[in-house]
Amino acid sequence: MKKLIILAFIAFSTGAFAQVKLGHLNSSDLIAVLPGYKLAQDSLINYDKQIKDDYKVLLGELENKMGEYESMSKNPATSKTLLELKRKDVEGLQMRMQEFESLANEDIQNKKQELLKPLVDKINAAIEEVAKEGGYTYVFDSSVGVLLYAKDSEDLSDKVKVKLKIAADPKPATDKPAPAKGGKK
Repeated sequence: MKKLIILAFIAFSTGAFAQVKLGHLNSSDLIAVLPGYKLAQDSLINYDKQIKDDYKVLLGELENKMGEYESMSKNPATSKTLLELKRKDVEGLQMRMQEFESLANEDIQNKKQELLKPLVDKINAAIEEVAKEGGYTYVFDSSVGVLLYAKDSEDLSDKVKVKLKIAADPKPATDKPAPAKGGKK
């Protein structure tokens, strides 16, 4: 992202801006209307549900172990040694649950990338085609906050949708300034 800003700055400062053609699009909007996106989202939701179900099993196990420990701690006949072992057992399960959460979050992100990669690759190929055909030097993605103002650039979303064979949005695009960051417009 910094390289993109630096390149834009160089283009402005060297006077080469007249030769630079800028365009923008919103990749989040493009991917959301691409055939296959709903299927990928549904698969991700199902995968997330399975992980949550697995977590609930671990949580039930922890609640049982904590209940055992609590009832053992109230029983004066329970030896300190056995009580200490049960405490360590509960703490070990708590640590495994924390590890599970961490691994599950990473796993979900990997699954999301795996499911969306073919769609992202398809969009990137279409963007490259549109940019080359239109003679664009740079194409900005307004969905990641790089673009602060879009009036002087052309929104290429409809052209990319044509390349992807997706129906263009029926309402006309407007050149509205993107939300300003830091209060500047």
